[in-house]
Amino acid sequence: MYSLRYRVFRDRLNWDVSASGKLELDLFDTLGPNYLIAVDGDQVVGCVRLLPTTGPTMLAETFPVLLGDREAPRSEKILESSRFCVDTRSGG
Repeated sequence: MYSLRYRVFRDRLNWDVSASGKLELDLFDTLGPNYLIAVDGDQVVGCVRLLPTTGPTMLAETFPVLLGDREAPRSEKILESSRFCVDTRSGG
C-alpha cells in the first residue's frame, strides 16, 4: 500500500510528500488509522486512509486554509478519508 502511494503521489502526481525509500508515509499513518485496501491477486491496486476526526486530521492540520473561517469537523461519527489512490496500470 505504501509503495502504491509512493508511485501515485510522488512519481505520477509529483507531489512533495515524505518518503522512506520507495514508501510514502506521513505523520497521520502513525495515528492508528484504518485503511481500505483493494487487491487484485497479490497486488495492492487501490487504497484509502480513514482517520477519526476526534484527533489530528489532514484537513485541520495540513489544509486549514480550505476551511476559510470555519472549524474542522470533529465528531465520533465522522471519518476523514485521505491518501485515496488507484493503480491505473492495473486498469482500476
